Amino acid sequence: MARRSALRAGVLSLAAISMALSAPASGQARESTEGSVGVQAIYEDDQCTMTTACMAIFYNSRGNDGVFDSPCFITNKNLYSHNGHTIQHGTTTFDVLYQFSHGRIWDDTGWSGANGHKCGGPATGSGYSLKNDAAGAVNADSRHHRIYYNTGYQGTSQTIEGSENLVPALKNDNASSRRL
Repeated sequence: MARRSALRAGVLSLAAISMALSAPASGQARESTEGSVGVQAIYEDDQCTMTTACMAIFYNSRGNDGVFDSPCFITNKNLYSHNGHTIQHGTTTFDVLYQFSHGRIWDDTGWSGANGHKCGGPATGSGYSLKNDAAGAVNADSRHHRIYYNTGYQGTSQTIEGSENLVPALKNDNASSRRL
């Protein structure tokens, strides 16, 4: 499947949506009174730290040195669809899109120095949709994660216990993941 970019004009960050949802009705962010309005937001990672471990899903496979160095998506949650999800607030609908990002440093124990796996970039893959674009993952969570071929935790799957390239049946054919 061809890789594609999720970046589009008029896309808001998740922080912008948060501000819009918390703004008073008389403020700059108003709900439409003429029906549903679709707004897109980009979601690149969960708030993970050295004490809140996560799994990083990478755009490219591990290099010959065994290290991932490509844009990634970081999560510590179940993701029913790697495409994203929808938030409804009044008459405004926010489409939250999951996509790869860069600039984070990662290793098998969580956040660390430059010797570990990196959400490298900017490079090809940064800004691309998570769905059907993953090649590998690193799990630093205390619980295993499983990546699935279909949305809704269905179909061929692979349990991620450490640092692994995705099996051929899932490489660039990933649609959901579950924290076990």
